[in-house]
Amino acid sequence: PFHAQDQTAGYYMPMNFSVSGNSVIQTGAVEGQFVLTSSGALNFTAYTNPATQGMLEKQNAALRDITGGAVEQNYRNLFDRAFARTTRNASDRSAEFSAQFNAPGTFNGLNIEATLTAANFPGSPLGQNLRAIAKCIALREPLRLRRQTFFAQFGGWDHHFELIKTQAGMLASLDAAIGAFQRALELFGVQDDVITFTASDFGRTIRSNGKGTDHAWGGNHLVFGGPVDGGKVLGTWPSLVLEGPSDVGYGGRFFPTTSCDAFFCEMLRWFGVTNADMTSVLPNIGNFYNVAATVPPIGFLKTGA
Repeated sequence: PFHAQDQTAGYYMPMNFSVSGNSVIQTGAVEGQFVLTSSGALNFTAYTNPATQGMLEKQNAALRDITGGAVEQNYRNLFDRAFARTTRNASDRSAEFSAQFNAPGTFNGLNIEATLTAANFPGSPLGQNLRAIAKCIALREPLRLRRQTFFAQFGGWDHHFELIKTQAGMLASLDAAIGAFQRALELFGVQDDVITFTASDFGRTIRSNGKGTDHAWGGNHLVFGGPVDGGKVLGTWPSLVLEGPSDVGYGGRFFPTTSCDAFFCEMLRWFGVTNADMTSVLPNIGNFYNVAATVPPIGFLKTGA
């Protein structure tokens, strides 16, 4: 039900948006992700460039005519027809999205571009990507968005070398970007409608390899936003002793004490996933949490959020 939005108009925006290319975390049974850049939607022919915008629009219009016209109906191969329909659908979405993104107008009585400028987004790639996400959120009415996920990647945390020197700069960059993002949400008055969280596929060891650390298991993550009961450290605080009770004996690696399934389950409950559907979304959640329970899986959201 999340992806079928206003199809009576002949188009709809997907549930998942990514400003960092294809993302496995947003690939579902029905749809994948709608890929954007900090400048807006991707075209099939090239990135948006004001100097060549007119030609690109003509090329994309021709592509839509080819994939959605009489030629498609005469394709004998089922896969050809499916590919043509998917291509036409994506092209239509891109055109509709670009029309709104390039002329955003106002939201809640505020000029969208001026408000984003006031939020003071840094010029870093992450800062500009989060600015694009905040802009999408402000365009939720003309784009007819209901429940969306947005993915932005900030890589480079694999600090095998020069951890202290490199991490300090990256944390400062992260702080500036997410600070501006939260300010933008508050200026627009939608801070209670958005939860932001971090995720990764591995942690780091507490044992140094000289100037850095190596791959590990358990780690720390952030979750913030209006619905979050913030200012708390949840989970089991580890013993920072090599070969101590929290070290599983492989060079300072912690075994996770809080399940990522429970972490996502709490946000998915807020997002609108029912108990009946939760096991379809998180097949392993039964190992960590009873979805019929009245208490939340972890407890980082405000009561009634």
